[in-house]
Amino acid sequence: MTTLTGSLLMLTDKPALYRTAAIEPAKRAAPVLFTLPGQIFDVDPSRSLNLWRADVEVSGSGPRLFDGGYTPACFLYLLEIDRTFENWLVLGRTGGDFAEIRFADLGLDPEREYFVFEFWSKKLLGGFSGSFAPGPPDPKFRSQALCIRERKPHPQLIATNRHVTCGGVDLLDARWDGISLSGRSRGMKGDPYILFITEPTGFTFDKLDIQGAKLEKTERSGGLLRLTLMPGGDAEIVWSAKFSKAGRDDALR
Repeated sequence: MTTLTGSLLMLTDKPALYRTAAIEPAKRAAPVLFTLPGQIFDVDPSRSLNLWRADVEVSGSGPRLFDGGYTPACFLYLLEIDRTFENWLVLGRTGGDFAEIRFADLGLDPEREYFVFEFWSKKLLGGFSGSFAPGPPDPKFRSQALCIRERKPHPQLIATNRHVTCGGVDLLDARWDGISLSGRSRGMKGDPYILFITEPTGFTFDKLDIQGAKLEKTERSGGLLRLTLMPGGDAEIVWSAKFSKAGRDDALR
């Protein structure tokens, strides 16, 4: 929630001192994004109506009516990533019991189809119209970061592993030209960089042309292509995933 809301990320020790897997969430939440809220909902008027008292009362000696509480008042945080080449949503979930989440409630067209990818578990939940079932949060991270992108009829980039925004920090460009899905990314030396790309029926991944990194591994699962790159340094990565397209008769079989 720190990075999705543009808040202050604080670590108690120097990053170099961390040697356990617990540092992974902090790595994927940094850097914190600068955000401009498009909509603000007052989830607890009993506190906000007393904010004026902050000018006349000193907080710190005990709880005040205008102080934040320890009991969550909401469990969903929505961030829109708006880039010149694409825009998508990241829905952060910290708890709550949600059998389904409606796209209309997120400001999306319920008639269109969207891919939903869960960042922490690295799973594509599927393509949905109208609404989707988020399922239970990953027990390891106790939260969800749901990346929502409109489904395209061709291979498309669903997410990267660099940042919880699924590309909001590192992705510089991503475009489909009818044969190749090409893009530019910011990588970090020593940190594997993963591209999650759809491989829909009728398209077959052939090869990856790349500069600034090398392809370490290619994996497929449930129509999702997972390309693991190893950056050669902190320079920009230029990549192009080439696909062959089946003929009309082949695609119908």
